[in-house]
Amino acid sequence: MHNEEILKAAGFDRNPTRESWFHREQRKAFSHEALRDHNSSWLEQALLEHVPEGEFRFYRTTPDLETCLEILDEIGLSNLIPIESTT
Repeated sequence: MHNEEILKAAGFDRNPTRESWFHREQRKAFSHEALRDHNSSWLEQALLEHVPEGEFRFYRTTPDLETCLEILDEIGLSNLIPIESTT
């Protein structure tokens, strides 16, 4: 199964403008680059990772805190702390 199919099955929404996938309840987002650079085993492990209350985890290849803050604002979760997991 491809990474995008895994994310669809897990209930993630695609943001075509940002080329990313996000899930409000799981408080996780994956950039296109991170998905491109990693296999499905990596993604399945990342999906199992616990996100502490009050945080939103961004899986990215390069840090970009400003973009993370913009995304949180766009999806109505600007009250959460963005945590970048760069890979």
